[in-house]
Amino acid sequence: MFTRNTGVIYYDCTNYFFESEQESGLRQYGVSKEHRPSPIVQMGLFMDMDGMPLAFEINPGNTSEQGTMLPLEKKLNGNFKISKIVVCTDAGLSSYENRKGNNVGKRSFISQASYTPEGELAPMTSYTLDMEMVEQEERFDGYYGVSTDLSDNEPSILKYNGFRWKLEDCFRVLKTDFEARPVFLQRDDRIKAHFLTCFLSLLIIRLLEKKVNRAGQKFSVRKISDTLAGMDFCSIPGEGFVPTYTRTTLTDHLHASAGFRTDYQIITKKEMRKIIASTRKKDENNY
Repeated sequence: MFTRNTGVIYYDCTNYFFESEQESGLRQYGVSKEHRPSPIVQMGLFMDMDGMPLAFEINPGNTSEQGTMLPLEKKLNGNFKISKIVVCTDAGLSSYENRKGNNVGKRSFISQASYTPEGELAPMTSYTLDMEMVEQEERFDGYYGVSTDLSDNEPSILKYNGFRWKLEDCFRVLKTDFEARPVFLQRDDRIKAHFLTCFLSLLIIRLLEKKVNRAGQKFSVRKISDTLAGMDFCSIPGEGFVPTYTRTTLTDHLHASAGFRTDYQIITKKEMRKIIASTRKKDENNY
């Protein structure tokens, strides 16, 4: 259906809370990114350079995120047969094991990291807080280092690393636009099914977003979703359907992407059946 842009892939983790206080299976107490006193599950997500989700895994809420990347990456390589990849992560996933795992063969890494004043990679743990050093380091607020084994020039590496915001936006879409949490399910199989539905929905809306914006437009996922939700019709007995929404630039782009229009003064039942039949035919041709 479309070509994956997997020259650089991005990985990060987030978690989702439950409307429950009881731990069971995947629902476990852990470090909540939203600071909620509820059981959570952890989601690890891979994304390509176009912001398209590639693969995900749901882990118990008390799982350390640093150990989740390489197992899912192995599954990803098996499914997509990616021979050469660069994995980009934030500092939280920049462990020695993860860097070592992507420093073999045609695999490389880019990760955000902290450094000492001497330019050495800072340790991941700290036991005391030196307030004098904190005040000195405040001069450098807003700066961070990027660790990589690539030999590309600095602007290219910084450009690759700069795309990580798209992964954060994927999590925002899932949590805010799709309201993936709080989760009200209890059985593990239903929890996994819930997030599979969310993942597929994210992939579909990203594909639509890319198609609608291919002419240089910048319609957001929220704008596209709200517009689609508002494209209603009034059924006129014996006549057909009258659109009750207002035609806009976005609805024009949505119609162009779909290959049909529904913003006529009235759409007969025969014409509506043709539209539905044409969409089914397109689906069959894609498989």
